[in-house]
Amino acid sequence: AGNSRSPLIASVLLNLVQIAAAYLCINVLGLDLIGAGIAFIVCRIFGCAYMFIAALRTHGKFQIVLKNLLRPRFDIFKRICRVGIPVSGEGVFINYGYLIANSMVVGLGTYYASVYQVINTLQTFTNILHAICNATVLTLAGQFLGAGEPEKAKKCTIIVWIAGTAGTF
Repeated sequence: AGNSRSPLIASVLLNLVQIAAAYLCINVLGLDLIGAGIAFIVCRIFGCAYMFIAALRTHGKFQIVLKNLLRPRFDIFKRICRVGIPVSGEGVFINYGYLIANSMVVGLGTYYASVYQVINTLQTFTNILHAICNATVLTLAGQFLGAGEPEKAKKCTIIVWIAGTAGTF
């Protein structure tokens, strides 16, 4: 199966680096909003470097061939787009909906906008089970698919979906 430890460590380290860089850039150097942007860029570069090194260390078959470095692989690009475009599109439309809803509520005045934001914050707690189920399915199904066991991935997905649906009620 796959390596889920390296991305977890990278995620934790990435957040720690961003917090440290943000503190340094904003509070110590006094760069305000520019400092927040610099901290974001620094943490992303760090995370990219960490995952690159982890991939080189843990996967013996991972090689960089200079002559192929800038040669596009359209078959891989097509596979990535087949999954990535619908997921990205969903996120765009959801955030667009949030933008429209927030714009309409702000038009009602600051009191109603404040109430709306508090209700939205409280509503996010109802999504905790969804986030847990999502992370569980992504991890387990990915492990099974990586191990070449698609039937176990399908079974796992169905079980978590049933448990999540039951937990919602």
